[in-house]
Amino acid sequence: SAKKFSVVYACIKNISEDIATMPTEIRKYKDVKNTSNGSDVASYIPLHDVVRYKANEEQEALTFFETMQNHALSSGNAYAHKEINGKGQVTSLRILNWQKITPRRNEKTGKIEYCFDNNGEEIILRKDEVFHLAGFGFDGMVGYSPVRMAMNSIGLGLAAEHFAADFFKNGANVGAIIELPNAIKNPEALRNELKEKYVGLGKSHQAMVLEQGVKYHSLSMPLAEAQFIENRRFQIEEIARIYRMPPHMVGDLSRATFSNIEEQSLSYLRQTLFAWIQRWESAINTQLLTKFDRQKGLFCRFNIDELLRADSTTRATTNNIKRQNGIITTNEWRASDNMNPREEKEADMLFFNGNMIPISGREEEKKEKKDDNILQEEK
Repeated sequence: SAKKFSVVYACIKNISEDIATMPTEIRKYKDVKNTSNGSDVASYIPLHDVVRYKANEEQEALTFFETMQNHALSSGNAYAHKEINGKGQVTSLRILNWQKITPRRNEKTGKIEYCFDNNGEEIILRKDEVFHLAGFGFDGMVGYSPVRMAMNSIGLGLAAEHFAADFFKNGANVGAIIELPNAIKNPEALRNELKEKYVGLGKSHQAMVLEQGVKYHSLSMPLAEAQFIENRRFQIEEIARIYRMPPHMVGDLSRATFSNIEEQSLSYLRQTLFAWIQRWESAINTQLLTKFDRQKGLFCRFNIDELLRADSTTRATTNNIKRQNGIITTNEWRASDNMNPREEKEADMLFFNGNMIPISGREEEKKEKKDDNILQEEK
């Protein structure tokens, strides 16, 4: 029910979609002892197809990551059952209902196991059969539920929404009270007469004439007295703080400017998404890749550059810096922009700024200059 609160729904949806839209790859270092030599995509590993394209026969990888992230942000934990072939390689991942699974430590063996409720039947799953993505928690085995930790704030926000809906639905706002000194036979006729003379466009702000001791009392809107609008805005900030979500990303632009939105977007990438990316990569590396796979140089990597695809200015500036410093070629730049390669041989060559020289070359230049000065003095 917490997701019925629009801010909670927006926070979970934004983070889940951003994580899911980043392409995930299984890569292999060219030289395990020297990782600076780069890596290649390990498309021959079954796990690569699972995390990059299709998690199982029913779900694409994007849907899998989005749903798992949704579970983790709701309950603090997300679970999937691993299907493994005869070589010990993960070939499929099936999402498990987090409401029906309970992690626990076996009293006899001391190992972690998962108790799954299959329509009343208890099924025990070993740790190596379950992929478990855990959020921030106490013991590292189970993550805290952000919704449960913030249930008071979410409850207050839901109560405010229900109150507003009932207020306008039931017309609970009384605009005025007509006080009569004595009972009258037909109060409805008086109400209709006042409505006909003073209610509607072009009839407001007229002088009201009342007879026989009748008194008119105007009532202010109770929502303003209760600072209702301010309270709802505070609840938006409170929920956004729990999920580390910039307010402008959930529709609160009350304090937004062009400059601080840019900074908040960068902060969201660094402080919110990076933490989840690291959790995902660590979980995949340790739970879906074997120790032997890691020793061979296999690892999981999220392509963060996809988040910058819509920001053409930043991408162009970054590629320009890489191009001038000999990091990428013209064709590599064109490939990142989904453009066909050029046929000229220079398009596959690395260039760098000619004004730059190695530090070692600078030291040799100083030594040569010093030797020239000594020689001149001797002459």
